[in-house]
Amino acid sequence: MTVIHVLYVQDEHGWYAQCLDYDIGAQGNTLDEAERAFFRTWQIQVTMDRAHGREPFEGLGKAPDKYWQMLKEASEWTGRQAPPDDSGEIRQPPAFVIAAQVERMSSLPRLGK
Repeated sequence: MTVIHVLYVQDEHGWYAQCLDYDIGAQGNTLDEAERAFFRTWQIQVTMDRAHGREPFEGLGKAPDKYWQMLKEASEWTGRQAPPDDSGEIRQPPAFVIAAQVERMSSLPRLGK
């Protein structure tokens, strides 16, 4: 089974999903919208690559290092929420949310060739 890492981050504009293994991302107003947009983007990338005779994600590099660093920092909070900022809001999803999303993605049916 291939595992990919997807980072879900909330900011003042909504949520975004960034694949770390391939530089593919999507946005949404909610976590669910960002997740659905990411899966659509993922499927479109696979479809377009195959339509052009390429292996899926051929030539796509990994996400910029800043996203890997964000995952590392979130992982340090495993099982706990990130501390609130000065306004009392939690700005970073807890690491278990990230792990749950990766687990959900790994259980999705594979796209056939």
